[in-house]
Amino acid sequence: MYYKISEEITEVGLDELNDSDLFAACISLEELHGLNEHFAFSPITLRECHTQTFTMRNSLDVFADYSFGIINRINPHNLLGGRDRIAFYVSSNFFLVVDIVDEDKSTRDLFEKAVHYFPPEKASVGKMIYAFFESMICQDNRIMEERELELEELEDQLISGQIDDGFNQIMLNKKKELAVLKNYYEQLIDIGEDLEENANNIFQEKGLYVIRLLTRKLERLSGNVQELKEYIVQIRDTYQASMDYNLNNTMKLFTVVTTIFLPLTLIVGWYGMNFSNMPELALPYAYPVVIILSIVVVIVCIWFFKKKKLL
Repeated sequence: MYYKISEEITEVGLDELNDSDLFAACISLEELHGLNEHFAFSPITLRECHTQTFTMRNSLDVFADYSFGIINRINPHNLLGGRDRIAFYVSSNFFLVVDIVDEDKSTRDLFEKAVHYFPPEKASVGKMIYAFFESMICQDNRIMEERELELEELEDQLISGQIDDGFNQIMLNKKKELAVLKNYYEQLIDIGEDLEENANNIFQEKGLYVIRLLTRKLERLSGNVQELKEYIVQIRDTYQASMDYNLNNTMKLFTVVTTIFLPLTLIVGWYGMNFSNMPELALPYAYPVVIILSIVVVIVCIWFFKKKKLL
């Protein structure tokens, strides 16, 4: 679909595109080759659109009369799942979105929101870029808050001792998700900063202003992700400290038990030697005396450990 944007937004055909009016379009990868006859895009950009790589670290390619970039967009509700791949071409009067891979069927909706975000008479290429990116991240603050609440709930469960054996796996998954988010926002920040440079002078000052606003917003989101990553580290440290504390208590209990039974083992070993001249073996009350002695030793040891607050 191709739109001409002036006093109003009207859908136009490919043959109506020109260099004097403002246009926006969202097309498929197959349609891109037909459009190439009108704009003579670099073969490099066409080749990159066909490259099926989903690494986040993409930059903006700047040419004499247009700029080209690729966005690998994540699904914020399923960070480790499928991703969209979107290419965009920007010239002084044309904003083109190429729908390469659309896992959740959202790219065209984002484009429609971007085209209708500002009043037509105030629209510009820079503002449409801002609106397109803004539509991608408009829910991210809320999602970030939800993730923070999930971490707080995990921390509460940890403090109350309700954590099960799957806690480490949960935290590992959340750490992976935040790593994906971090790379995602860094990708968008890189693109925003490259657009701000305006090396081919395709943006007017008002367009550059909204792009700067977009970049600052992306930087804040990236900062929020970093804070959540640090929060995860704190929770894991707390969990490890709790595990160490429980282990220390267990080892302390075993040490106390061993210490209590050590003198009893000595008594058993002493009277288990069975020398023929041991006088205690012939005494009629030797056996109950040894029992009483053992009980006294146990009581004394327990009293000592309690006094030292080891029990």
